[in-house]
Amino acid sequence: MDSAVDAKADLKAVVVADLPDEPFQPLTLSRPHCLLRLCNVPMIEYTLEFLATAGVVETIIMCQAHSEVLLDYIRGSRWSRSTSQMKVVVRGLSADSTLGDALRAVDFSSTVKANFILCTGVAVSNMDLTQLVAAHTVRARDGNHIMTMLLQEATPAHPRWDKCDESVYFIDPATNKLLALCSQAALPRAKSVAIQRKIITDNAEVELRADLMDTNIAICTPDVLALFTENFDYHSMRQDFVSGIIESEDLHSKTIYAHVLSGASNLPTESAASGTASGAHAHGSLHCISQSGYAAGVTDTAAYDAISRDIVGRWAFPLCPDNSPTGDSVYKYSRGAVYKAPSARLDRESRVERHVILGPDSQVANHAYIADSVLGERCLVGEQTTIRASYLFDDTKVGRNAVVDGSILGERVTILDNVVIERGCLIGDDVTIGPNVRIPSFTR
Repeated sequence: MDSAVDAKADLKAVVVADLPDEPFQPLTLSRPHCLLRLCNVPMIEYTLEFLATAGVVETIIMCQAHSEVLLDYIRGSRWSRSTSQMKVVVRGLSADSTLGDALRAVDFSSTVKANFILCTGVAVSNMDLTQLVAAHTVRARDGNHIMTMLLQEATPAHPRWDKCDESVYFIDPATNKLLALCSQAALPRAKSVAIQRKIITDNAEVELRADLMDTNIAICTPDVLALFTENFDYHSMRQDFVSGIIESEDLHSKTIYAHVLSGASNLPTESAASGTASGAHAHGSLHCISQSGYAAGVTDTAAYDAISRDIVGRWAFPLCPDNSPTGDSVYKYSRGAVYKAPSARLDRESRVERHVILGPDSQVANHAYIADSVLGERCLVGEQTTIRASYLFDDTKVGRNAVVDGSILGERVTILDNVVIERGCLIGDDVTIGPNVRIPSFTR
């Protein structure tokens, strides 16, 4: 049997379901982050479908908060059926656990003994990693290659760009080997980066990339787990582990490679693909890019909005509302990227424009206006109400003459008449607001 088949047959995945700094509270007070709905589908479903497509036979989900809720969901899902080709296991973590703690727990369990895919529980991708896994397996035969990182071309203007972090990747354009990583806070803005002199002197050519985003998807050997166990100072992936491996004199033989996704094919909300960083070779991207596709992580509310728009706009095809990863899509596509469930009802004088999902049994009254928004199941929108760039979870009701702008409303929320919710608000489950009040921007 060839190496590609071997890699696929034994391939497992480790999914870290929680984020260290939870950006979605209060929506996550009763459920893990990965069970929030993205375009009316739990986020974990996008991740599990992506892994199943890659040929993963077993996925281990490490969950810190509300692990029992996630376990109940998996038990009732298609992943627990006898016909499922991928086994899904949920394991709880103690409070305040880090990524490093999660990987050490996996290592202690001795359940992963071959190559595995590492990602978050909010990864959204239409890629088939089969070829990339096979290439990683071939590289790993020398015993030194331990990780292939999946990076995405972008510019700081892109909605998914991390505004709090600036990273510069130093890559050998001939091999894609990661030579150095300088990751630092965006503010105060640094005027320079410091690297070891040998990075320049020991390599014939070095490409500097400041236009890359980490997708938080990586292909790893079991050595990654062992190295986390040996170094309890490793808590995060980029800042601690990747930088530590590259800079360590004791581990200088260990190598990490970068696989760069083309910005032109994967970043529809940008007007053009990004160039290389100042000082980089303009032709370098031709060496780095060998595969295109869509890969992103719902790491914060800005990413949630950007990825939702990409899915509704069909930029992540075949991931789109009328082709749900759960296989039970109920939506019909119409002009302007409007998706309507057959049981959704629009009154004659209501207006629904561009990039809208109307969930089953939702109702929109006369003279209501909805654009760039997602309504879950059984949502009600009253007369003269405006919903813009917002996300309403199941059973949410908005009264008459209300405005909801650029916000996320949890399940069973009731917005009474004459309420204005300004942009950036997060409203938790079972909250009632109003009547006749204005909620300031970025209220939680």
